[in-house]
Formats: sequence, structure tokens, C-alpha cells
Amino acid sequence: MRLLPLAALLLLAPLSGRAAPPEPEATPELKARAAPLFAELSKEILTDRDPYASKAFLDRTDSHELLRKADPQAFDRLFEGASQLVDLHRVMVDHVNTTSLREALSKREGYPLLEKPAELLSWRKKYADYQKEDTLRAALLEWTTLPAEVRTALTAAGKKPGEWAGTGYGARSDALEAALNPAVDRLKGSVARTPAEAKALRDQAQKIWTYLDKDVKAALLQHFEKTDAASAALADAESKLGKNPDPALAAKLAEARKSGDVDGMLGKLGSLFDGMNVRNEAVERAGPGRADQRLDAAGRQALSEMLVTGVKREMAGTVVGERLLRMYAKEPFNLVVKPMPAGIMGQYTAHDNVLAVSEDLLLRMAREQGKSAGDLLKGEMFDRALKSTLSTIVHESVHQEQAVWRRDHKVPYWDVVEHEMEAKTLEAAFILQKSAQDPKGYGKFMAENQKSSVFVREGAALANKMQRSPETFRMSIQADYYPAEVSIEANAARAYDNGVMTDMRDQLRAELARRAALPRAQRTALDAAGQAGLQGRFTRDTWVAALPGLKEETLRTMMGRQEQALAARTDARAAVPRTYAEYRARDAETQALAAGVLASLSSPQPNGGFAGGSLTKTGFVPAPTGGGGPGKKK
Repeated sequence: MRLLPLAALLLLAPLSGRAAPPEPEATPELKARAAPLFAELSKEILTDRDPYASKAFLDRTDSHELLRKADPQAFDRLFEGASQLVDLHRVMVDHVNTTSLREALSKREGYPLLEKPAELLSWRKKYADYQKEDTLRAALLEWTTLPAEVRTALTAAGKKPGEWAGTGYGARSDALEAALNPAVDRLKGSVARTPAEAKALRDQAQKIWTYLDKDVKAALLQHFEKTDAASAALADAESKLGKNPDPALAAKLAEARKSGDVDGMLGKLGSLFDGMNVRNEAVERAGPGRADQRLDAAGRQALSEMLVTGVKREMAGTVVGERLLRMYAKEPFNLVVKPMPAGIMGQYTAHDNVLAVSEDLLLRMAREQGKSAGDLLKGEMFDRALKSTLSTIVHESVHQEQAVWRRDHKVPYWDVVEHEMEAKTLEAAFILQKSAQDPKGYGKFMAENQKSSVFVREGAALANKMQRSPETFRMSIQADYYPAEVSIEANAARAYDNGVMTDMRDQLRAELARRAALPRAQRTALDAAGQAGLQGRFTRDTWVAALPGLKEETLRTMMGRQEQALAARTDARAAVPRTYAEYRARDAETQALAAGVLASLSSPQPNGGFAGGSLTKTGFVPAPTGGGGPGKKK
């Protein structure tokens, strides 16, 4: 890694051997001493776009305060540019397949290099040539890399190859989402009455899958699980009823088959199988379940309280657990069991300081064991619930600890992927140490119950990742679990970027000016027909198009909020370097703690501790800038 030029460092070095006292204001002498350094840094960071020089600049935390005092505007431009370059370089390191890389780029719209894809391709060649050009071209949605189905959808939406080449990445993404929305809506509303129809739905989705947002993918996967279950159950019911079925049961089957939505179909099939007095596991997994397969409020409360007691007991004696218990000696442990969206095992929400685990996944585990919801509070089934959710609760407890840290260190909330990396890292370290301490209990349970519990399967895979390849663990976490989450550096860059907010303010100002020029009667009519607010998701263009349909008072309120937010963000820029340093220091502490836990464990078996864990393979890469860890061979 490159360091700042020696001559440049000498410009700001204290004249004595002691640290220079902070200066109350930027003196002419300080400005004169800093000017050559700003010129050198501007060339390397803003002109050459060198990510290694950028990282060296970010790491020189001892010079940031003095530099910003010399020229706040120049310093802010450098810190923003350096943060973007370091973050973008890390994206190139951590994401080795097209889908992951595209998701990562989608969260960095507004970066100058992303708005000029041709320049980014040239930058890759100079600074990140270990990232394959074809992979980056596909991630950038270059027209020739798109499959025929996607090009057809874009063409139908009025897009042409010639204009596409000069379009920035953000505009390409918005256009693609809009073009694919009709196909997504059709898939979400689909039903399948035979396994062949269910497979056809998945095949249709596969053609556009790589271009869909992760939330859309999660919703479609949940839908396809239901269409698979419903179509298979229809065939199973028909087979069990035979050629001369009971008329009442035959009527129920016909009613289920005619259902226009998959949830209704599953509910009717569940009723049918209850009437036949037989089980259908697919329906039980995907359907709503019987009344005795759901927890009431009292059951949720009781299970939550039992889990708190059990989790504290199980945490004791492990490095990660003891650290969390020290927090819980001072902070409330508000654990709840509640229904959660598909794909979510647990969640910590800072606004109400609540840690939640998925009731749905626990109930599914009980159903697959042939047990009722009430059995989760008893004996063996409670022990299974405790062991299954333990690592997820550790993970979410780390997020609570992060919230406490932000409060105590007086740093703002940054939505950084390093917080998820920390939670995954400490979760994996906890599983490995707990399994080593209790191989016949917890370790055996984690090895043998991956098929019956999503909690266990995900935890075991995570522990395997760390055990088998600790050097690439963090890189794989970024790419496999959180490709769309952004780094500390990306958050630092965003703290300087007021472009979106400024654009929104200017659009609001323009709409208010347009109305002011209208005759009073027309303004009154517009206001009477206007809406009091906006709901739903918007692209920039659809948001602008919606402004004329709002009441004038709503527009003025939105305008005032934008101006207040802009002023607050501008004032907060002075704190960005310190916030960046605090987040980076915490990340380094986490890596050191996990390394200590791994070093304390005995050598792992050649095949790892948990059967069935997955391993992310990566090619050789240079040391990632930021927090990715050293490069290793696959």
C-alpha cells in the first residue's frame, strides 16, 4: 500500500518532537503549508483516481483535523473522493461473480465512475485488473451482455442500444426495473395446478432472475414454495381420493383446484387433508397451519421469557457470550418471538430496543416434528428451540451491542456492512467455541439437525465457512450474504453527497414556482384535487412526475424538511473523519477478538466440524482496501 509522499507529510509535521497543539483557526501560514499537500492529494485522488493513495489518505487520521482546518471544502472533496475509490476497489475485490457485483454496484449509484461505465472499465484495467472485464461489463448492464428476454422487455419500454451505451448505471438500473415489473407482477399473482405448471413458473423467473432485487427474489421464492406445495398436494389428494371419492371431499378438492390465489388454495387443501384424516407435509410447511400449530400472545410471551433464561445460560463461558452478558448486565434483554417476513430468521430494531426471532421458522420446525405450537414450551422441543435459535440470538445481540456502542461513543448511525460482518463473525466464533466446549450436546445437535431447522443449517454453514477458510471469511460474507450492503467508506462518501437531496429540493422549488405563476382559480382547483402525501416506491422520474398531484401545503412541508436536512448534513461534515475512524477501530477490534477465539481452539478436522456447510471459493486477489482481509489462493 502506498503512503502519502514524504515531502507532503513534512509540510504538516510538527516543528518540534512533540505533537502540535490544535490551532483555533486556519492561519495564513497553515494554509500556505497545506496548499502543496492538497495539490498532490488532489492529483492522486481526484485526477488519477488512485485507490491505494486514497486508502493511505484515509488512514492518516492524525492529519485530518489539521487539514480540514486549513481548507474545509478541499478536504471534504478529498475525503469523499477517497472514500468512494476505496469502497469501489473493495467492491472489485469482494465480488467475483456478476450477480453479486451487480447488487453491490446498485447501492453505489451516484459515484462519478458509475455514471460513465466506459471510464469505469478503463479504471478496472489500471487498478483492479484481477476483476474480469466480462464480469464487470455484465454487472454494468452493457446491452450486449443482456439476454434476449431482457433486451425485448427494454425495447418494448422504448430503450435502444445506441442511447443505452451513453446511459449511466443508475439510469440503466431504473429502466431495467421498470421494464421487468410487469413480468414480476404476473409471477407473483400466479397459481399452479400441476407440478409441471409450477416448474414452468420457476423457469420463467429464471430468465430474469439475476436482474431482480433481493427483496423481489425473496418474495418470489416464498411464492414458488407455495405453488410447488399446492400443485403437488392437488396431485396427492386426487390420488388418495381414488376413482370413487366421497362427494363432500371431491367437492372440497374441486373448490381448491378452482382457487385463484395460492394462499387460498393451500388453506382449502389443508382443510381437505384434515377431512381425509391424513397428513401432507408440503401443505403443513407452506400453509397457514391449524390453530394448534400457531402461538397465541401468551404462548409467545412464555416462550420468549424461557429463551432469555436459556440463552443467558448457554452464552456463559464463551468469549463472545461473556462479552454480550457484560452488556446485558447493564442493558435490557428484550427478546420476543413473533411472525417475520420470509427469509428473516431474526432482527434487532434499535428504535424500540427489541430483539426478535422468527415464530414462523420455529413453528415449521415443530410441524415437521409432528408437534404442536404448545410443545415448543416443553422438554425436548424447547431444548431444540433454544439450541436452534441460539446463534441467531447471539447475532442479533451483537447488533444491540453496536447500538449501545454508537450511543456511548456519540457516533451517528451508519448502515455499514461491517456491522453485519461483525455479527456473522462473532456468531460463527461462538458456534465453533460452544461446539468445542460441548461436543456431545450443542456440537452434536448442530451437526445432526441441519435438515430440520433453517436456524441450524444457516449457523452450521457459517461456522464451516470460518473454520475452513478464516482468511477469506469476511470476503465471502460480503459476497454471499450482503452483496447489496455498503462499507464504512461508502457511508463516509454518502455523508458528503447532497446531490439527491439538492435535486429533490430544486424539483420542489420548481413545482412551487410553477404553481405561483398560475391563475388563482387554477391553483385552488389543483389544491382541492391534490393528495396530502406520497406512498410507495418511486424512482427519481416517477417522484418528480407525482409532485403536481400534491397539495401546495404538502409541497411546502416537504420543501422545509429538505432544506433542514440539507443544512444538518452540511454541518455534520466536520464529524465525518472522526466517525470513520471510530467505525474502523471497532471493526479491527472484532477481527482481533475472532482471531483469538480461533487460535484458542484445537485444530479442526479435515472436513470441518459440521457436515453440509458450504465454502465460497475465490481466486487470488490483492489485499482488499478497507476491511476485506488479506488475499489468499482458493
